[in-house]
Amino acid sequence: MALKAELESLEGLPDGVAEFYKQTESGYELAVEGMVPKTKIDEFRTNNLQLQKDNAKLSKTVQNIDLEEYKNLKALQQAQKDQELIEAGKVDELVHQRTERLRVDLESQLKAFQTQADEATQRATQAELERDSYLINTRLQQAATAAGVRDTAIPDVLNRANAVWRLDPDTKDMMPMQNDQVVYGKKGTPLTVDEWYSSLEEQAPHLFKTSSGGGASGGVGVGSRRVSLYDQTGMNNSLEAIAQGKMTVTE
Repeated sequence: MALKAELESLEGLPDGVAEFYKQTESGYELAVEGMVPKTKIDEFRTNNLQLQKDNAKLSKTVQNIDLEEYKNLKALQQAQKDQELIEAGKVDELVHQRTERLRVDLESQLKAFQTQADEATQRATQAELERDSYLINTRLQQAATAAGVRDTAIPDVLNRANAVWRLDPDTKDMMPMQNDQVVYGKKGTPLTVDEWYSSLEEQAPHLFKTSSGGGASGGVGVGSRRVSLYDQTGMNNSLEAIAQGKMTVTE
């Protein structure tokens, strides 16, 4: 037997079923956790329908209002009130009211202007960040290609580089930073992009292309390149570059 959510009386219920009902002002309702009584649902539905009707009526009324005419009427009404105060000799009160209206109006305008200014500043800041990010990535990618970074390793290298390099807000030069401190190279001057790539090659040579010798593929934009000791062809073609210190021999 299906249990009804609400009952006027508990008479006729099977043994043990009545205890599942609790008494209310209008009768009894099934004591189920989370269940909303039908009367509440009906009340909510009725109120919701009434709100929809009121909203539709209000929307229709607003559509028929001439905003310019409304402003003129408000101004005329205020002028009449001001005239009444003047005729009653309440000039001080009139001045106070006008001053208060002016203050409220100015505060409202200032708030609107401030909101617009904040939004414009946020857009400008975001645009500048995106521009700086583009410039940094473009320069770093060009340097990575010149340094002989493997094509497949460029995303990894750029990820590492972006953790170090920033644009100087004034000069827009590339600056190496670590914990808000400038990173310096071996010469005591700020680390250059070429020096950084040279250092990275020493730390992670697998990210760079193996030199084929001649010094042509290594040494463009980087202080030195590497050639494997077991790459006999590369060694033979790189003797001059090795002698000039442009290439380092590794195992």
